[in-house]
Amino acid sequence: MILTTKQRFDIDPIRGVVAISLAVLHFYVASDLSGRFDQLFGNTGKWIVWNIRFGVESFFVLAGLLLAYSLRPVPGARLSIGGYLLRRFVRLVIPLWIAIWLVAANQWLPTLLGISTHTPPSTLREILIHMTFLDELFGIRNAAIGYWSMVSLEQFYILYILCFYVVGKLTQFAGKTQLWDHERWMAHLVLMVALSSAGWVIFRYQTGMPGQDATHPELNSPYAAQFKVTTFAMFLCLGILLFWAVRCGFARIHCGLAFAAVLSVGIFAGNNQQLAWKACLMAVILIPLSKGIQFPKNWLTRGLAFVGKRSYSLYLMHPIIGYRVLLVDRKLHQLGNWVVVFELIFAVACSIIGAYLFYRFVEGRCLQLAQKIQYRPQPVSGT
Repeated sequence: MILTTKQRFDIDPIRGVVAISLAVLHFYVASDLSGRFDQLFGNTGKWIVWNIRFGVESFFVLAGLLLAYSLRPVPGARLSIGGYLLRRFVRLVIPLWIAIWLVAANQWLPTLLGISTHTPPSTLREILIHMTFLDELFGIRNAAIGYWSMVSLEQFYILYILCFYVVGKLTQFAGKTQLWDHERWMAHLVLMVALSSAGWVIFRYQTGMPGQDATHPELNSPYAAQFKVTTFAMFLCLGILLFWAVRCGFARIHCGLAFAAVLSVGIFAGNNQQLAWKACLMAVILIPLSKGIQFPKNWLTRGLAFVGKRSYSLYLMHPIIGYRVLLVDRKLHQLGNWVVVFELIFAVACSIIGAYLFYRFVEGRCLQLAQKIQYRPQPVSGT
């Protein structure tokens, strides 16, 4: 099955929901607001913030779906792995690098102004290591920047594309030259990775393996392996297999097994098990969307689609803009606990405005450049 422009799935609204959910959680846990939110809503409110939302697991499922879509075979065109990597570099890595330096400048600003902060600014070494996606190899926890999910995602992309290239050569050597033969072979490998990742998370929980940093309780979970890509790979693999199963008509058993593996993590992995449950829910939501079902057009879905189109910019900008906006809490906390609700809404709104500007002047420009890089440049003879 070949996807045409009219068949492209309508996922921008759900991307907008995921991006806003991530921003809300980060503002809740990484600011002075959480204490007064807990006073207002108690443990029930805390449970809702942590569980009734989409998070990084859904971000990975979506990324896997889009990865499989972008590497789908097209009749009469040869796939250039080098061209694809260059396109991804321009599209994703350059905006990320710019955001990393903006975060670093944002961290250093209080120091330069003589204002004390709880978190020390990033060093040049941390910044450079973060730009190469080797944080965990050098023992840098988030490089004091916080774009850890992009580190794991880029690590997965590089490993996946390397395997994609090798499997492509093997399929050619075996004389498998039909349109989807390459992806059919890849399905076996992707399933093994999904099962291994899910098994690793369950093993870590069942054996009580600790997190990387005892001073950060959130890391004492089965997802806190040194290389986080090993624990989150199952979500990416689920998205890849979902695309092949729903849109391309093969690897359906593989997708079902991967779904069962992620579901088993939700049942047997204890801490942070809600990540697995929500990844499964996201996969279910994506089934009709992947078949071409469109969201109804109204003010809500249009607004979410607007945010979803700029969700990467929102992901990059909210640590810079939102946290600065929340500094007003130090001036307004005497007005009462309920003011934190309006502060949170204001922080999200300002972050969306910042994302719009970043998209217009940085990410959008990189997208235009990336679209000029053709990674299917040569027709295949005899097709």
